[in-house]
Amino acid sequence: MFYKNKKNLVLVITLFTASLFSGCDTHKDERVSLLKQKNEVESQIVSLKSQHTQMSQNIESLSSEINSQMQNLQESIKRHTKLQDSLSEYILEHKMATVAVIAAGGGAASVLDKNLDDDTKSVLAVIGIVGAIYCFSNYEECADVTSKILYYGTQIDAEEKAVGKLKTDITSNKTLLEKNKQSFAYLCKSIDEKLMQNNSLQEKHDSLLCKFCF
Repeated sequence: MFYKNKKNLVLVITLFTASLFSGCDTHKDERVSLLKQKNEVESQIVSLKSQHTQMSQNIESLSSEINSQMQNLQESIKRHTKLQDSLSEYILEHKMATVAVIAAGGGAASVLDKNLDDDTKSVLAVIGIVGAIYCFSNYEECADVTSKILYYGTQIDAEEKAVGKLKTDITSNKTLLEKNKQSFAYLCKSIDEKLMQNNSLQEKHDSLLCKFCF
């Protein structure tokens, strides 16, 4: 009789416990849904952080490239200036032949007109007609001067093109860098929002856990 009563007692306790646990887990489906949302948000965070890393590298690379281009620009400007100075020095050493070359016109004259400063042009203007007939008796010197002037003109034009291209590239890269920085800031904000959302989902999930479950 005692054995039977004991058996009944165990059965009652088992049924009560099962009922307790069953009543405790009324939020199970909601927790499952929250975990699913949380997993999706965490996946989005991983993707955003990957983009964050890539964009950070892009910004660093662009900044480095701009700095390099700025340095190249300064060097190209210096070379351009040095070539023009060298041209001026050279033609002042051959003033008579230079005046004759200018009088003859053509490519060499165009180079001089474009690249000589006003002071040098004034010096040559003083010589005037005297220099214009210089090449009749100094043909070889005039030929050498013409060749040298054209050489300087080619080098100066090349540097001008390099300067122009570098300025264009720098402007383009600065614009791109600014866009990347704006996107980067937006990305950082999105990551922070997703982290907050993830924490909120975790807190809500934890608040729905059964307090009597072991």
